[in-house]
Amino acid sequence: LALSAILLLVWNPHYLYDIGFQLSYLAMTGIFLFYQPLSKLFYAKWKWVRTAWEGTMVGIAAQIMTLPLTLFYFHQFPNYFVLTNLGLMIFSFLVLAFGIALFAVAWIPFLPKIIAFLLTFSLTVMLGIIHFVDALPGSVSMAFVLQPWQVLLLFILILSVFGVLKKRSIIGLRITLFLAVIWVVLLVGNRFDRMNKTQICFVNDTNPTFIIQHKQQAFCFYANAETDKKVKYVSQAFQKMFDGKMHYFEISQQQEMNLKFDKNHISINKQENGYDIRLNGKKYFYALRDGYYQPKSTVVAAPWIEKKSTTYSLAKGAVSFAY
Repeated sequence: LALSAILLLVWNPHYLYDIGFQLSYLAMTGIFLFYQPLSKLFYAKWKWVRTAWEGTMVGIAAQIMTLPLTLFYFHQFPNYFVLTNLGLMIFSFLVLAFGIALFAVAWIPFLPKIIAFLLTFSLTVMLGIIHFVDALPGSVSMAFVLQPWQVLLLFILILSVFGVLKKRSIIGLRITLFLAVIWVVLLVGNRFDRMNKTQICFVNDTNPTFIIQHKQQAFCFYANAETDKKVKYVSQAFQKMFDGKMHYFEISQQQEMNLKFDKNHISINKQENGYDIRLNGKKYFYALRDGYYQPKSTVVAAPWIEKKSTTYSLAKGAVSFAY
């Protein structure tokens, strides 16, 4: 595993910053470290149960080592990954087998069509399983935002647990688990705070786009119906970091909009130079040009329009205010 990583990095050192490269090698490292100890926790005399158990442990072992980067990059965790893994075990094997067979028998008349049909069917079922599990209630937990030091600490804790279990050190295990509990409490506390924020977020877009979040609900206002897909892409990035149900409102054709929810009031008025936004009496002004001054309000201009920025990173491509 180390040799293959070294050869790839010699070929292209930039692979080190590739998310796919990082997750692939971490998953294999997790399987090498944790699969055997986990698989020995349970033994079944029925072969099909044993196969299902071993396959599940492979998925869990890989998930253990990829967890820190999954939370760091994607801000979410698939709660039913074990269920998805069970469904994919069979059909991923069939996809691989039929894919190889399709090339092997390509020169034989009619047979490739049969194998191609079976390959298509296997792929369809495999993707159907993924979509089915993804559509289940609570399939994904979001709003996990980790700092680099938290990612490093989690890796240290995971490897520490492996080390103390291998050495069978009870004291070391207690200390490591105590630190792990503290880490989880801090993470869950941060996630709870993010999910219950009340804020207005002005998104980096060439058209006026802003999101108002109040605890578990978020309201996305955008001023160009032709950019629906881009708006939803940006709002989904917002949801990953803060979670909650998103509601969409297209405001380019409306002079005034009033919205009431949970004893809160949002008022949006379209003006010549931008949008006057009032949240429970607090006033913001979304200016459509730089340098515009609006007294007695927080003015948010759009400098990204002139810079023609193409980034949709909420870390640098948005301005948020608590209210």
